[in-house]
Amino acid sequence: MVWGVFQKKAAYQAVELEQPEDEAEREEENERVRLQREKARAGPQTLAANCTTPQELTFTVPLDLTEEGYACISGPFGPMLVPVPDDRRPGDKCSIKLGPSNSYKVEVPDSKYAGDKMTFNGDNGEELQVVVPKGKGPGDFFEVTPPTLMVQVPIGARKGDQLIFTVPDTKKKLSAPCPGGLDPGQYFAVLY
Repeated sequence: MVWGVFQKKAAYQAVELEQPEDEAEREEENERVRLQREKARAGPQTLAANCTTPQELTFTVPLDLTEEGYACISGPFGPMLVPVPDDRRPGDKCSIKLGPSNSYKVEVPDSKYAGDKMTFNGDNGEELQVVVPKGKGPGDFFEVTPPTLMVQVPIGARKGDQLIFTVPDTKKKLSAPCPGGLDPGQYFAVLY
């Protein structure tokens, strides 16, 4: 027996609801309720989200991989599933990059040394500026990743929802629309 509640004056009274006869009716009722909830939530909503800077996650490949070859590891905000490369076996050390896939391989010009500012051209010909890292000098190469944050999709977020997050180590709040095709707990890159 299922009980529902309705409000009458300032008191609540329980009302007996009809129980679906079989599994098909129960699934149909669940789908009807789900559609009602989606309809009630017509427009995009604003949700709080976690964010982190790009980072390398290092772990030991566990014995209990999923059938799809994923491992559950400790991420920046709790457990997360990550793909394990085919050539790795349980017990092997493994690293994955939690960050954007685009980066630039930059050569230090002849006149620049560690700590100097230098410019290089981005993918669209735009001029970008970076500081030569410690230990690098003329002719050396280093990798540059655009200023990016990795935003975690919160539970209940849908494509187009506005996600609000705080830049790590600051109080600066930013927002970005939630992209489609991602599940809660997954990350996407945001330039800032």
